[in-house]
Amino acid sequence: MFSNDSQKAQMDDFIFNHRAVQKSMGDVIMWGLRKPNYKVKVGLVPERDEHQNEVHKPSPGEYSVRDMLCNIWMDEEQVIQSIMPGYDGTMRAFFLDCEALEQMAVSIGEDPASFIKIYALKRGWTINCCARLIRHSFTPKLRARQAMQTGIQRRGG
Repeated sequence: MFSNDSQKAQMDDFIFNHRAVQKSMGDVIMWGLRKPNYKVKVGLVPERDEHQNEVHKPSPGEYSVRDMLCNIWMDEEQVIQSIMPGYDGTMRAFFLDCEALEQMAVSIGEDPASFIKIYALKRGWTINCCARLIRHSFTPKLRARQAMQTGIQRRGG
């Protein structure tokens, strides 16, 4: 069965619009990222109350590298729109073609594991949660470099 003319026209419009979207976006390789959807349950560093007692906050839930990177905003613009596998087997992050967003996305792409670690620690994550997310989301070679540079130790798995 062949497509009728209206279906062909609709497909032509889809392809034209898809290419227009592609041309308005840039992309950057997320070096070492292999499983952007792997989620870890977040544990938060306990805080101290006025009597110096530890106060444990409830976990905000489970997060993945994709959840974190696609929730970064700069001047009311989402920096990374999506993360998808590239034609060469790498993971690529797509961003709107704007100079400021491109600079931020390229900076993240140069060392995404370090960015994730700093981003998570600033939000109160425990170092063990950061290590687990990096261990399961990035390649072994990148994890070894991370351990040497930042003190995240390898623990099985």
